[in-house]
Amino acid sequence: MASLAHSKKLLLVLFITGVVLAVMGSGVQSSINISGDNIITIDGHGISHDQLADAQTQNPNVSKNELLNLLIDNKLLLLRAEELGLVQSDKVIRKAIVQRIVEQEVHKVLQAQPDETDLVSFYQAQQTRFTSPSQFQVKIARFNHDDNQCSQAKTVKRIWDESTTLSADWHHNIFNQPLESSLHSETLVYRQLGNQLAQQLSTLQAQEMSVPIYTHQGCILMLLVNKLEPQVPPYIKVKDQVLAEYRITLRRKALSDLLNRLRNDADIHIAPDLHEWLPSE
Repeated sequence: MASLAHSKKLLLVLFITGVVLAVMGSGVQSSINISGDNIITIDGHGISHDQLADAQTQNPNVSKNELLNLLIDNKLLLLRAEELGLVQSDKVIRKAIVQRIVEQEVHKVLQAQPDETDLVSFYQAQQTRFTSPSQFQVKIARFNHDDNQCSQAKTVKRIWDESTTLSADWHHNIFNQPLESSLHSETLVYRQLGNQLAQQLSTLQAQEMSVPIYTHQGCILMLLVNKLEPQVPPYIKVKDQVLAEYRITLRRKALSDLLNRLRNDADIHIAPDLHEWLPSE
């Protein structure tokens, strides 16, 4: 059986985004009768080869390991629904049942309003979530006819370093691009410039010019006009965002805890030939 850590990661990524519901609605049957073709049994209730094959057909991009874990978690939730007298055979109803089980569990956790101490502690521990990213304003000159030693670009760079003067050659070869007009996010910088230039730019300080960068189109110089470093806003300014992120975290934890608890309480047996699909404990 997969480790709890892998199960937790899988469920946060796939279950919440709806992949698990797609599996539930497209081949994972709600019947909990035992057949003679079971590859997994959970508290005496089986998951068959056919169910796994259907899930693989409907979800070709999901790994076998992930599918097995999804099938196990789906069965656990449906068994829990059976305990509550909720199981129905209709696929749409099954989806609603599983979602209801999850929502009930999440609701218990979210009922209590967190106090200020909890929110401040969460903010301090998760500051990267609330930190504004770096921003850049950059001008770029491209010397299309420079030689492969970037001689012209090196001269422009030397003049700038010595006198912070932009030579006529710089002005003749500058080209218009969106990043020169104002500050822009690091994401846009990478999108506009590509990895090579963006990584070089991120090492510069404001008013620093890059070394000449040779490309198949010529030599490039970048002048970092302005740079805004990452900033952590004070708690009071992002309190609403902190609360929203805190509740998202509680919701994910509630789902993970529910499924971990169901797995720990269940008697799960997996066919020997499937163990190679699953990481060891």
